[in-house]
Amino acid sequence: MRGQVIDRSKDRRGRKRWLLRIYLGTHPATGKQRYKSGIVHGTKAVAEAELAKWITQIEQGVVVEPSRMTLGAYLKRWLDAVKPSLSPTTVAKYGDDVERIKRHLGYVPFAKLTPMHVQHLYRALLEDGLEPRSVLHTHRVLHRALNVAVKWHLVPYNVCDAAKPPRPDRFEPRLLAPEELSRLLDAARGTTAYGPIVLAAARSR
Repeated sequence: MRGQVIDRSKDRRGRKRWLLRIYLGTHPATGKQRYKSGIVHGTKAVAEAELAKWITQIEQGVVVEPSRMTLGAYLKRWLDAVKPSLSPTTVAKYGDDVERIKRHLGYVPFAKLTPMHVQHLYRALLEDGLEPRSVLHTHRVLHRALNVAVKWHLVPYNVCDAAKPPRPDRFEPRLLAPEELSRLLDAARGTTAYGPIVLAAARSR
C-alpha cells in the first residue's frame, strides 16, 4: 500500500503543511474512489512518518474498511472516539442506545445499512416495550453517529435522513374533578402553594 505526501505550502503561522493521502479503493455501494486524507504540520520527515503510521494501521486492520465492518463494530469505534468530549452521564446514555441498536442491527454490514433497516429498528424497539420518546432518543444517537461516518467518508449519506422515527406521545393534562380540587385546596390552605393552585384552577375552568 502506498500513499502520497503533497506540499500544501505554509499556514498563517508560517508552518509547513503537508497533505497526506492514501487510496482506500472504491466504495462498495457507490463505486466512487475513496481516500484517507489529512493535513500534517512540520517537516517533510514528520509527514512521511505519520503517513507510514497510517499505512501500518490499515495493513494491520486497525482501520477497517466499511465493506468488512458491521454496524455494531462501527458504533463501538464511534463511541470510543467521542467519549473524551462527553460527560460520563452522556456516555452512559449513548452506551445504552448503542446496545439497543446492536441488539437488532449490530450484525448488518455497515456499507449495506439502509433506511429500511433503521425503520425496522424503530418498530422492533417499540415492540420491545420502549416508549416512543426513548426510541426517538435512540434515533438521534444513531443519526449523530452516522453523521460522523459521513464526515469520515465511510458512507456517502446518512440513512437516518430517509427513516421516520416515532413521535413522542403528547402530554395531555387531566383536569381535576370538583371534589378532587376541593380536597387539594383544603390540603394546601395556609401554605405557600395555596395561591398558585387557586390561580391554576381558575385558568383551567
